[in-house]
Amino acid sequence: MTCLPCRERSTIYVRKLRKVLTPEQQRSVHLMRVYGITVEQFEELRRQQDYRCAICLRHEDDIPQPKSKGRPRLDGQPKAPEPKLTVDHCHTTGRVRGLLCQRCNHGLGQFADDPDVLGRAIEYLRRK
Repeated sequence: MTCLPCRERSTIYVRKLRKVLTPEQQRSVHLMRVYGITVEQFEELRRQQDYRCAICLRHEDDIPQPKSKGRPRLDGQPKAPEPKLTVDHCHTTGRVRGLLCQRCNHGLGQFADDPDVLGRAIEYLRRK
């Protein structure tokens, strides 16, 4: 979770960006700022994963489009479509692990990225 001062700075930064950058430029800045990767590296990850979620293996064409968040853009430009695969990264090291669908990414987050808890969940599911 981000601390309040960092969140406020980030919100101000994003509002300023919306006024001067296209949606594609905003995506590029976001990927670099948050994950340290370029759009080209993101696209290469998509190709390496055969356009599939690294966990459930659903093809991105079979993943429903995420619901749009936030308010409409002030400059009248349409919002860029949200990618169906999102960057998954280690919150401790910042290292990018791969691309996941929203459902799998949220699932990992609900288990706090803890392999021991996930292992116990697997054992629980296998009990029938």
